[in-house]
Amino acid sequence: MPAGAIHPALRRVLREAGDPALVDKLTVLPGSDLTTVLLEVQRRRAGRVTPAEVMRQYGRDRFAAPAAVGFGLISGYGIDRIAIASGV
Repeated sequence: MPAGAIHPALRRVLREAGDPALVDKLTVLPGSDLTTVLLEVQRRRAGRVTPAEVMRQYGRDRFAAPAAVGFGLISGYGIDRIAIASGV
């Protein structure tokens, strides 16, 4: 795709969002502010999803799959890293 060209899928999303300059507006945000916006979007989206919908999505979406590692192991790993980083 030539530089400056907009992918048709992005063009459709921007049209549906009602703001053709949305990507430009988000691009100028500092990284931490963009992260804040994206986290809020995900929080709202997650709040609308029912357990039944998660199971339906698992059946049809190759990106929705159980983690290969249990949550307890992952959360413990994160806690360990935080403790190491903070010198505890």
